Amino acid sequence: MISAVFVLPGGAAFYLHMFEDTEFVRRRRGRWMSDRSMEIYLQEVAAFQQHLTSAAKSKVERLCLHFPRILVQSQWFLEHQTPPATWPQFWHSAPA
Repeated sequence: MISAVFVLPGGAAFYLHMFEDTEFVRRRRGRWMSDRSMEIYLQEVAAFQQHLTSAAKSKVERLCLHFPRILVQSQWFLEHQTPPATWPQFWHSAPA
């Protein structure tokens, strides 16, 4: 199951969950000067996640499942110079 915390900018929580190596996360994915500041950030993210409704968490999880397809389509749109303002109409008409 994908957690809403994993879609935040940078992916620090995801990498910490995957590798359980705070030094790796701090050096490679973070912008923290110390482990303590990273720890505070991750606690704030966890607190934020607890306040999401079940519906919001479910929506994030559904969107995450579609991310690979959306990424491929977005790359195709960019390569073919499709104006970004038109992209949503293609996704609304696409089968799930």
